[in-house]
Amino acid sequence: DTVNRNIETEIAYKLSSWQIGSMLSLVPPAYQSYFDEFEGDGLLTSEGVVKGILNDSVMPLLDVHLLLEEGKLSYAGFPLPLHDVEGDLNFVSDLKTDAISSVRINRMRASTPRSTVHIAGLVDHLFSDIHADLTMNYRLRLDEFAPVIPDSMNLELHGRAAGKIRSAFSLSHLKKMQLERMRISGSAALSDLDLTYDSLSLKTDRSEIEFALPNRSASAENTGFAFAPILSDN
Repeated sequence: DTVNRNIETEIAYKLSSWQIGSMLSLVPPAYQSYFDEFEGDGLLTSEGVVKGILNDSVMPLLDVHLLLEEGKLSYAGFPLPLHDVEGDLNFVSDLKTDAISSVRINRMRASTPRSTVHIAGLVDHLFSDIHADLTMNYRLRLDEFAPVIPDSMNLELHGRAAGKIRSAFSLSHLKKMQLERMRISGSAALSDLDLTYDSLSLKTDRSEIEFALPNRSASAENTGFAFAPILSDN
């Protein structure tokens, strides 16, 4: 469109087992800042449609299906590198507008040096305060996540945990550890747990816990924060 200086696109594509590092070099300079805090590589298989107007201020709508294998990822806001990353995602976005942008996680697996998680769910509000509605199955070495815990919480945590978590939260809540503003529920099988939180301490060889934040069956206003039945050997 030479009158309005637009390029009108409607492109269907399919690619197989591309190296992510080489693909990122093709991102236009105006959008490379979206990836500044990430470093990673892996094999990407994808198909999708790119449709709409392209100019200096507008990008066409991307409707993309992604398969990731043999992935590695590090993120500036997270102190643990990830390896063995595998994923099946649907991504819809114009790289600008929250209302039409989302990532549907059909399946994702990732490992840190001593832990593994499997995740499914929806991530949206990608360009403001990222919001996530996720289900996670996990096997964790709790000591490994000490760098993630804010010093202000005065929390020390050791041992192993395995189970399932359902959660709904915003990135701002997570960064500030505003647990009262999140919705989190699930179960955990704990082994060799040794926990100190402020003036409270807990040590157990093996325990099973179910939990819900907030407590949806609170008997009084001051019992609304959380609910957790606990079964323990000692």
